[in-house]
Amino acid sequence: METYEITTLKMGTLIAEKSSLTMGVDFGKEIAIPMWSVAIQGAGHKILVDTGIRSLDWVKEYLGDQYDVLQEEDETMEGALKAIGWNTEEVDIVINTHLHYDHVGCNHLFRNARFYVQKREWEYSFEPVENQKCFYFEDLYGWSAVRYPQWKMVEGEYEVLPGLKLIPLGGHTPGSQGVLVNTQEGTVCIAADTIGLMENLWDNVLPNIMYDCTSGFRAFDTVRSRAEFVIPGHDGIMEKFQKGNFPGIYKEEARA
Repeated sequence: METYEITTLKMGTLIAEKSSLTMGVDFGKEIAIPMWSVAIQGAGHKILVDTGIRSLDWVKEYLGDQYDVLQEEDETMEGALKAIGWNTEEVDIVINTHLHYDHVGCNHLFRNARFYVQKREWEYSFEPVENQKCFYFEDLYGWSAVRYPQWKMVEGEYEVLPGLKLIPLGGHTPGSQGVLVNTQEGTVCIAADTIGLMENLWDNVLPNIMYDCTSGFRAFDTVRSRAEFVIPGHDGIMEKFQKGNFPGIYKEEARA
């Protein structure tokens, strides 16, 4: 089986209330919430999972003072790719776990890439439930950002490459998907906001921004049964440009 090298890319930090990531837990507790994209290399491909925010100026213009957002130079998409020796033209596959603004903001930079998204997420993004409308901006993933022929709409589980598989998770949004990656250490699930913090999985606590709670709990079981390690969407447990030693699916197996 083909193996891949994974590198975490930090796309900035939100200063926000922890309870946005832990339903019913830690109301009023302000924390730094990193935003992660993931670079994957192997099988002759350079692959990116999620593309972060468009820019600090974009966040200020479209979200106003809703969030305090910080971003260093090597946390912009161009800066992060430069730090690992990549450029936007070389990326040939982009996987969007879902279409919220902090996961698709730099889609427009990848003109040579094939984009993968669950068909259900694509359709939902144009008519989301009321409490999620503030997270979807068509300009970030629609025609002005990604040409329609670049998209591959998948339905359910899908093998992008040997050892690299998309799995539907739901919960956070109806079309949220995870990415299972075969590495030398074992199978890693890039779970994005389905598991925003490892606390969600370890303590069976749902994130607070949810489309469906039942499928959210089911997603936890799916990840536990399919992977040995997890890359969560917004946890400070990881470091910028980390290449391995990712958190284990059980707390007692987590490595420092």
